[in-house]
Parts: sequence; C-alpha cells; structure tokens
Amino acid sequence: MSSNATVKITEVGDVEAYLLRMNALVRTKALKAAIAAGCKVVRDRAKELAPVGDGDLRRSISYVVREYQDGTVVVGVVGPKRGKAASGKDPGRYGRLVEYGHQTANRSGGKETVNAHPFLRPAADATELDQEAAVLASLTQSMKRA
Repeated sequence: MSSNATVKITEVGDVEAYLLRMNALVRTKALKAAIAAGCKVVRDRAKELAPVGDGDLRRSISYVVREYQDGTVVVGVVGPKRGKAASGKDPGRYGRLVEYGHQTANRSGGKETVNAHPFLRPAADATELDQEAAVLASLTQSMKRA
C-alpha cells in the first residue's frame, strides 16, 4: 500500500549538472541513497502517526527503493510490508483499510463504518521539507565522495 505522494525537488542547479556528469553506476547509487534518505523521513513520521493496536502495523512500516530505465529513474515507496506478523495478521493487506477507513458486515446483517486513521499521507505531507533536505544532503555527500 502506498499513498501516491510525489516530491519533486527543484532549484538544485549545480547538483543536477554534477549528477549528469557522474558515471552512470555512481549516479544510480547516489540517487538510490538520496531517495532512501527521503523515505526514512516519511517512514519515521508514519510510524509515529500509525495507530498502535497490537503494534504490527507500526512495526511493519518500511520503505523500498527501486530503479527503472537503467538507473535513470529511482523511486521510493513507503508503507506496510506484506507478510504475516507475529499475530498472524498481514499489515500490508490491512494498512490501506486503516488509512482510508472501510465498512464491515455486522452480525445482524448490516454494515458498520470503520473510520479512517490516516498515517501515510499526513506523514508525507508533514515532512515534505525534511524529505527535500535529506535528499539534498545525501546528494551533496555523494558528490563530495565522488
């Protein structure tokens, strides 16, 4: 489950020009590290905002960074991991129900509404500036090492 938040960093000027001059493998590694830094910021805030319950949802929130198009596109996704937790439930499957709310059937044949408890979207929105700072700091660090 992911909340389709997109963060575009503009006004990077010299950073972008320097990245374009880097070796493709070094550039991809630098971009993946930078996107991971931004994802960590969202992950940490989402864990703070996630309802506790038995704690499985909160513990399952993580991120994955993937590259596409020969490393020229790097994407990070933050959300609950799929797979059974110690309780036997799969937070990756029910995380969206917590985020957006849902309806359940009750014993009398009616439906009950379970209110939404957003945690991913608010985490992404609240940390936008911190994400940008983490990404730029990581890219700057990579440029110093290169």
